[in-house]
Amino acid sequence: MGPLPYPHRATFLAATLTVAPDQDALAPYVARLVSAILFDHLARHPVVTLGDHDDERLTDDAGRLLDAGHPQLEESLDWLFRVSRRHEVLWFELGLDPARPQPAVLRSRRPPAAGPPGVPPGDRIERSETGGGDPDGSAGGAGGRVPRGIDRWVASSELELSQQLGQCLALWLAARRLPPVGPLPAFSAGDLREVADRLAMADELIGQGRELGIVPRALTQPLARLPVPFLRVLAELSRDDARTIDPAILRIDPSHPVARRNSYVTGLATGEVDRRAILALTEEAPMYARPHLSIWGEPFAADRPLENMGVRHQGIAASLMPANPYACHNYSLQLAEVGRREESYRWADRATAAAPQFGAAHLDCVRRLRQVGRLGQAFAEAQYRCREILDRTAAGKLSGNDWQAPHHAALLIALVHLDVGRLAEAIELADEAMAQLPNDPQTKEAFAWAIKRISHWKSDAGLLARAYAWEGYYRGDPGRAIEGLVRGRMTDDEDCTIM
Repeated sequence: MGPLPYPHRATFLAATLTVAPDQDALAPYVARLVSAILFDHLARHPVVTLGDHDDERLTDDAGRLLDAGHPQLEESLDWLFRVSRRHEVLWFELGLDPARPQPAVLRSRRPPAAGPPGVPPGDRIERSETGGGDPDGSAGGAGGRVPRGIDRWVASSELELSQQLGQCLALWLAARRLPPVGPLPAFSAGDLREVADRLAMADELIGQGRELGIVPRALTQPLARLPVPFLRVLAELSRDDARTIDPAILRIDPSHPVARRNSYVTGLATGEVDRRAILALTEEAPMYARPHLSIWGEPFAADRPLENMGVRHQGIAASLMPANPYACHNYSLQLAEVGRREESYRWADRATAAAPQFGAAHLDCVRRLRQVGRLGQAFAEAQYRCREILDRTAAGKLSGNDWQAPHHAALLIALVHLDVGRLAEAIELADEAMAQLPNDPQTKEAFAWAIKRISHWKSDAGLLARAYAWEGYYRGDPGRAIEGLVRGRMTDDEDCTIM
């Protein structure tokens, strides 16, 4: 794989839908279908990368669509622009009520700084491209004027729904000077309603506790139109049984990138798949982020010995979905392995911004600061990063898989106290941390290193002298720092810097 172009990060909100009064319950399923259709259609685009369909929230906690009319729209946009670093957020406006036909409209909102040059802040501009026109014949908005930073494309109303969506996408890509995509699979508004109705019935049975295998077959068999989007949304609704649907998708579309990636991950768990098999998918769909997450380690070491395949592909994944904490943290780990610790710290910190509850990334932030010698900052950040993990543990909010995190957090607090010369406090904190360890052989073996280190702290006179010097240095007492290092001995470059 050669160098990739800079990705154009976009995401689609849930479609703003106009449905018949008796079909309001179908709106969430229609929105999910449209989201799956759009993601699959653009998954192989050479420049555009969309927020992953499996990661995007289309409804709030109350089940209301997170569309452009949602009261928390501005908060959602702030997160998408600031944390997810989207270059633009788009949404469709679709009319699915046969009594009130209307053409598809695609709207795009970009960050304020992305507005056109020469337009004063807060001014209004006319920016609308149409394939036909509004029902009232206007160019769009009040008097054809839209707020700065919002673009609008209207499809021709005489086209079938799939063609209307394709026309809007083509206008958008042309306006952004991006490569075009092919046509969408054919479907009408009636097809969309029919598939959504079947999904609603299947979801009702799944919500009653039925496993996917005992849901009536008539409800889980795809229709002639939209078979793959139907199965994609059905997998999302079925939760624990989601991966059992991927083979059905591959029978319909053997080249489907998401199903291929899911099948690859399932095969890794059983040992049936060669880890290098994912490379073909990254070549075919370079802007689809998830396959890049699987490229690291020994099986790929010979491909790019100088650049390191792990650093390259974890970096690509992190740049394509910077709001995914695991992508950011994986990139941080790869950077640390090759000694790029400053960058590693920044990506671990970004992981904590995307997921404040991500304990492993908090711990790595403190570790990287210690490794690069920023001990004062490490001491300061340990107070809130490690305390956050301990507080979550005390409140019972920590996952059972993270059982080691609070013990590592407590020991890190002790270590940063030692780094700034507060040896007595470090020993006291470390003893308290070790007292909290479960009393079983496996845990004792995992933390044997800590027991040896604490014993060394208590018995090494030279460490006591150096700690005296370190504390004097950080308290602004150079005489004390010199006296301590003279009585002890300089052991590393940090001691030489202090002297």
